[in-house]
Amino acid sequence: MERCFEVNHSTIQDAFVQDAPRAGRPTKHDQPTTATTTLLVKKSCTDLAGELSKEGINISVATIWRILKNAGLQKMKPTRKAGLTKKMKAGRIAWCLEHQSRTLDDWKSVIWLDEKVVPLY
Repeated sequence: MERCFEVNHSTIQDAFVQDAPRAGRPTKHDQPTTATTTLLVKKSCTDLAGELSKEGINISVATIWRILKNAGLQKMKPTRKAGLTKKMKAGRIAWCLEHQSRTLDDWKSVIWLDEKVVPLY
């Protein structure tokens, strides 16, 4: 490096540069805690906090939320679709069998509105 930039040898030191200490409160969790938390993400945060405290890791629910947020996870309710009854399934199969002989051109003349069919004549 000293050859390229013509710097004195005493200026260049063979040492690793380390980050200066950051302002603010140091984090209470470490890398294994973060990994364990993200693996157990399917449970609620209070369940996670209870399990982690059994393992000797004292961590709050708010800290768990923060870890999950930093991992790219967010709160949301799972989407659930209403199940089909046997009568609904039978009706769908009957409709499909009834319209099985239609061609592609026949289907081009149909407008699909939500779950209603309006034929164009």
